[in-house]
Amino acid sequence: MNDKAERPTINLPCPDTSLNDVHFNNKFDKLILRIRNSNDSQDFGVITENKLSDIINLTRSGLSGLPGIGKKYIDLWEELKSLYEENHNIQPLKPLVENVPEHKMDFDGMAINFSALSAIEKKNLEKLYRLKGSKDILEVMNFKHLEFERTKGVGKKFINTVLGLKEKLQIELAKISNGEIDYKNMESELILSTNFISISVERIGNILLEDIDNFLDAIPEDEQEIFQYRWGFVESQLTLEEVGVKHSVTRERIRQKEASINSKLIRNMRLTQENIWLNLQDNINLKLPQSMENLSACFDKEKNFYRFLGYICGDKNISNIVRPDIQTDMLNHFFAEHGEPCSIYQAKEYIQASSSVNDSNAGNVLDYLSELRKIEIKDENVCPKYLKKNEAAACVLSKHPQGLPWLDVAKIVNSRAISRTDLNQDRPDNQALFDSDFVYLAGKGVYKHTKYMNLSEIDIDSIFESLLVFFDETNRDVFHLNEVCRKSIFLQDKDYYAIRYIVKMYGEDYGFYFDGKSQADSVGLEKGFKNITQKDVILQAMSINQKPMTKPEIAALLKSNSISHAGYYLEQMMGDEQIVQVDRMLYTTPEIAYKEIDLPRYIAGINKILLNEHRPVDPSIFQHRLNIDFNETYSKYFYSSIAKNNYRKNKWHRKQNLYSLHDIKYNSLTDAINKHCRSDFDTNTNFKRLSEFIAITRESAQVSIENWKQTLKDC
Repeated sequence: MNDKAERPTINLPCPDTSLNDVHFNNKFDKLILRIRNSNDSQDFGVITENKLSDIINLTRSGLSGLPGIGKKYIDLWEELKSLYEENHNIQPLKPLVENVPEHKMDFDGMAINFSALSAIEKKNLEKLYRLKGSKDILEVMNFKHLEFERTKGVGKKFINTVLGLKEKLQIELAKISNGEIDYKNMESELILSTNFISISVERIGNILLEDIDNFLDAIPEDEQEIFQYRWGFVESQLTLEEVGVKHSVTRERIRQKEASINSKLIRNMRLTQENIWLNLQDNINLKLPQSMENLSACFDKEKNFYRFLGYICGDKNISNIVRPDIQTDMLNHFFAEHGEPCSIYQAKEYIQASSSVNDSNAGNVLDYLSELRKIEIKDENVCPKYLKKNEAAACVLSKHPQGLPWLDVAKIVNSRAISRTDLNQDRPDNQALFDSDFVYLAGKGVYKHTKYMNLSEIDIDSIFESLLVFFDETNRDVFHLNEVCRKSIFLQDKDYYAIRYIVKMYGEDYGFYFDGKSQADSVGLEKGFKNITQKDVILQAMSINQKPMTKPEIAALLKSNSISHAGYYLEQMMGDEQIVQVDRMLYTTPEIAYKEIDLPRYIAGINKILLNEHRPVDPSIFQHRLNIDFNETYSKYFYSSIAKNNYRKNKWHRKQNLYSLHDIKYNSLTDAINKHCRSDFDTNTNFKRLSEFIAITRESAQVSIENWKQTLKDC
């Protein structure tokens, strides 16, 4: 039989192929390596262009002259040479990327898709990554088999597998370069984009489901079960111990296997964790399971679906984003104070101010409360559905400055279905009025919202001083409140029902006790041990925290949990210089607020501004100028607190939040706006008029003028 006919078929590389890229996957590889090593060791120069043709075109005498080349290698060379003489139609190998220089390929944005590889390719690719200390696609593209010929622990199977993978990548890269496929749009089977790819939520769910199915098909059955039981995927979720019993191993062994399985899953996903998160983060809401219906339906519980998504996004707490850990009645105080409905924007602002929820998650809070039927969202408005009786009554009265009879209040509450339970329409409902922060009896059978009482203009200290004087003069333990109001010069011209509310709500902090049942309106004085006051509680908490507190945090300390009460105490304690306001919603003691600054320097800075100004100064000017002078970022409230606590000692004039070295003819900034601004003028014109008489920044003036205009509209 002819020898030529017996030779196996061999894929012959083109003679012009670089020796670095030549691989036969047989005995000829060893021949090439021996000739190259012999040539390089003695610098014989028989290999000139480093191409396969250099070896094919050698002469027998030239080859035998190389050191270490014996008869065995000469025979191999002759066999190789004869193969090329017999095959005249050998096609040149295609370059890495046809017609495109390699340096133009954006390898930095590429990664190999593990999920598309065979088990042996995955194993050897991971081995290559370990040997090179990198997981870059270039480690495969720059792979040279000669580099690993003598590497310990590396065999032909490893080299041939990586070379085969390299060839597959070369073909795929050529398609990418020629525009046949768009790997950035996930059209490539082998190559993934590590840069951001914008993908719909539905498609992400389908891609993930495909990746999970392919991954499970490629791993052993016991690992499949562990994955399914631990994630609640297709199967019901089991504990580590329960899975351990099924597999007759310890819970710790299951934990180890689970960690390994999850890690392998991440490597076999077509989307990076960062890519998944960037695409999902603005779509995480209650509709997410429906948007990823095919994937979410595979989990036994919704929480396991969220838990899985959180893991593959890089350990994000998605469940808490969708259903935040908040008080479900957190909007009730807002409705009780401002009425209903409110805009979605207003509700979100209040949620952020009253909790640690950020802007992007405030919408999820509303969706969650709506799902719980605590609120109802209609178009762009939010309506309450689960108020307490006193909150519901306040919600209605907040829209009626003149007040309403109880029957009208009850009818409106019940017709709008905003209370957990209906109000009694026959007579005033004690549950709706007991210790209400927002509702008070304002006349015979008429009830009003406390925001129309304007507590800030009532001298509460003087009210209780009048009560104490009456006690001392009459030497009685109990009396009717109306007696004091008729006999006290200070109280005679005051609104009796406003005084009644103040004594009822704040009396205990002054040592007075009120009983208004059956219109008795009795006031008594308890002698002896003095209980700790609400003010003491606030100061103690601030001292322990050693940092400013918000109004909601302070309200949580009070027996009533009322933001309205907190506001009252804060105003009173600021007037007594016990605390200061350091930002829009932050309060603390002067000792804590000023411990990090040179206070005399700031007082001197304020004094210098007042010396240079011949008009009243708003604290926004202190903030603007002193932050520049001292290279600081303090708020205007911080500077206002310094001015307020030190104006007497420095003999500055003060009218509410206006300061001057001269007499101030305005009662407040609002008074100045009333005198110099017009509601039909634009804000810029009004600012120019106001700034002639008041030193104020444009930003602060605009806010105050807009609020003033809104107040005029509301009235």
